[in-house]
Amino acid sequence: MSRTGYAKLSNEFWRSPSVMEMLDTNPAALGYYVAAVSYASDNLTDGLIETRVAKHSLHVPEDVISFLVEIGKWETVEGGWLIHNYAKWQNSREHIEAQAEQARERVRRFREKQQENSASDNSNAGVTHYTSVTNAEETTVKRRTVNQNTKPKHNNQNDSSNDESNTPQTPHRDADAYTPEFEEFWQAYPRKKDKRAAWKAWKAALKRANPEAIITAAKAEARRPCELKYRKYPASWLNADAWEDEPDQPAANTQPPRLSREQANLAHNMGVVQYFRDHPEG
Repeated sequence: MSRTGYAKLSNEFWRSPSVMEMLDTNPAALGYYVAAVSYASDNLTDGLIETRVAKHSLHVPEDVISFLVEIGKWETVEGGWLIHNYAKWQNSREHIEAQAEQARERVRRFREKQQENSASDNSNAGVTHYTSVTNAEETTVKRRTVNQNTKPKHNNQNDSSNDESNTPQTPHRDADAYTPEFEEFWQAYPRKKDKRAAWKAWKAALKRANPEAIITAAKAEARRPCELKYRKYPASWLNADAWEDEPDQPAANTQPPRLSREQANLAHNMGVVQYFRDHPEG
């Protein structure tokens, strides 16, 4: 059964070592590998590619199968092959079917509620309204829950340095929502301008430093005496790696130390004495 939606690959997929090896030495294997991921997502096999599927549905040549096994992209199991780490990064069949069951239960409860509401209103308008709303609700719920592997990802995902071809599951929230660490930085930095640009610069900065170091430096920047209008915007501060700057040194004190009242009187008197010594004639 074909399912509406998408299998998931990380933004780092193209540059993982095994994929780079396929691109260099066996580009055809990459196409068969992606096709297998799509098949597993469509048929909820949890990454299992049976022998008959590999040879007769996907038409994977024997040398490509051997190559995928050799580089660790496919693992040999009884009855076929298992896509490496598929179950770890994609939603499982059990999870997807549970979501579908929850959707069916919501539709059932919705229908029961509508039936209760319409029991006291036997007009044709009421019946027509119930039918149209129920069908719309059922269609919407089914579309949202038929396959959790199929949710499209339009925002760029977080960078990953591991050699995984699939995107790990993430909580259901705005993929580009501000993180608590960024909010802490935003509160610490003294000039709060252009938050969206600062958020973009923050994500880039995390590739070069840890959030604690950046936040600590932002707090120190807030303590540095400086007029607000002369401070950098937070995005410019982050893009310049300003958390690495050395703190300003206090200006050297060029004024001579002030004398106490007693010292000043003494100095004056000694000056008078010295004057009369230099001018005995008065």
